[in-house]
Amino acid sequence: MEDEREKWISETIDTTRDMSRAVAPIGLFDKIMVDIAGSRVMTIPKWQRNLGAAAAILLLVLNVGIGMKYASGDSKDVAQVENEGDAFLSDYELYDL
Repeated sequence: MEDEREKWISETIDTTRDMSRAVAPIGLFDKIMVDIAGSRVMTIPKWQRNLGAAAAILLLVLNVGIGMKYASGDSKDVAQVENEGDAFLSDYELYDL
């Protein structure tokens, strides 16, 4: 089995021996370098970055505030279920007529 694999690899490599190497057109490298040097990079305007940062800070402050209010036990403004058993269906007869 190993000999067949070695033979197949040798035959495959032998088929590439008579091939000629590819030759790049003259000036191709210079064209590529000009394209790379001349490419424009899009940047996000400063006002959009500031707006995004302000939105992220606002969400962070609101989340921390809500978390602290919830953790402090001051739950008069937090929605709650008075009886946890009422939150779930006691019987699954949804269409009881």
